[in-house]
Amino acid sequence: MSNTLKPYILSGLPACFSTLPSPKPVNLFTGYRAQEKVNEVTRARFEELVWQAIESLPAFFRERLQNVLIVIKDHPDPPDDSLLGLYQGVPLTERSVFSDQVQPDVIYIFQKNIEALAKGNDAEIRRQVRITVMHEIGHYFGLDEDQLAALEDEPDAAPPRLEKGSDRTAHSGGQN
Repeated sequence: MSNTLKPYILSGLPACFSTLPSPKPVNLFTGYRAQEKVNEVTRARFEELVWQAIESLPAFFRERLQNVLIVIKDHPDPPDDSLLGLYQGVPLTERSVFSDQVQPDVIYIFQKNIEALAKGNDAEIRRQVRITVMHEIGHYFGLDEDQLAALEDEPDAAPPRLEKGSDRTAHSGGQN
């Protein structure tokens, strides 16, 4: 897999797609929204956790990620405290060889919601980041909720058969 095909992490907004020479996180904007205090992770550390989650994906998925932008935001807009991640794009299973998709698919990871769900516990933040990243990347591949749940339970298992995916593309705490 060449460097230009790897997903890129952008922090905050505005988000734009860029062909970067290496898959290093780019901090474009760091916003802060007041909410109850939990043990917060720095943005740099959170980006590192997202990269670790991507790197821990089974090779089948990691090697097939193309034209994917990962954006870390504090919160979704409009606000939804239960939303941990969101996939926006056309799943691979719904694309045609005739489509001319140029825009990248976008995966949003919501840092403050993950921190709040994990109640500031570092190990739980790491776990929730990994589950959320896997879940949203699964939507990119067109996996349905049952396939995603199986993948989250056994992350190193053989990949599920890729078929027409589900309508739900968001991952929220407590709903898989």
